Amino acid sequence: MKKLTIALCMAAVMLLAVNSFADRIEDVLNEADTWIISDTARIMTYIDSCAKAVDDRLLSSPYWESTHRDLSFLLGIDYTGSAQIDNTGRIYFQMRITGETGHLFYMDEPMSWPTQLSPNNWAQEGYTIWGYDVYPSGEYLLVRAMRHGSERHDIWQFNRDVLFLWQRRRLVLLLRCFLSRRLG
Repeated sequence: MKKLTIALCMAAVMLLAVNSFADRIEDVLNEADTWIISDTARIMTYIDSCAKAVDDRLLSSPYWESTHRDLSFLLGIDYTGSAQIDNTGRIYFQMRITGETGHLFYMDEPMSWPTQLSPNNWAQEGYTIWGYDVYPSGEYLLVRAMRHGSERHDIWQFNRDVLFLWQRRRLVLLLRCFLSRRLG
């Protein structure tokens, strides 16, 4: 009974202490809100003024137009994905710029400039990359592409130095011609 009385007394003291501190906590939070809001406003004003100064300096540079022209395509990137890494650490990925057909790129190290593997004219010729697989050593990769949505996938082989080695459908036709001449 004595333990129960002590426990009830301690609970009552704790309840009173929490209630008395609750008002103080509310006061501290209200005070903090005022200086947090004012400091945030000052910080945002400083950032905006710096951004304006940087914009003015960039736009007045003689190199701005050519740099903007060369890098503006990066502003239109709307998809980057399907990443694969070979044993040498080269990172392969697909990137689609401004909603057009995606292209295949690679980077030899993180944060480096990407190098395009797939030809620039594939979009004009109607090719769409459906998927790709990288040989583990990185010697070559196989790219599955279809033309004009035909769902007849061609398999292209690219070597590490961005050269097209063969296309499966054309290879089959060449083999058929060769065998028909040899056997016919």
